[in-house]
Amino acid sequence: MVPKPGVPGVQVILRNCNGDNIATNTTDANGRYYFNFLPASNYVVRFVAPLGTVFTTPNVGNDATDSDARSEEHTSELQ
Repeated sequence: MVPKPGVPGVQVILRNCNGDNIATNTTDANGRYYFNFLPASNYVVRFVAPLGTVFTTPNVGNDATDSDARSEEHTSELQ
């Protein structure tokens, strides 16, 4: 199975474990995003669906290629 291409222009918000927004970025032409120079900690990444779009159902199919963005618009905590 070929993974679906990333979505460009999606706002990505990085939050600390207290829920405070600490950085924002936007996905590039390939749907990738980066947050550089972060200290070791726990983070939550929130994706904001572009106008006119909705998130797909998470965790359907192969875990290596499906979406992990949940209905509340963020992934699990990252370390």
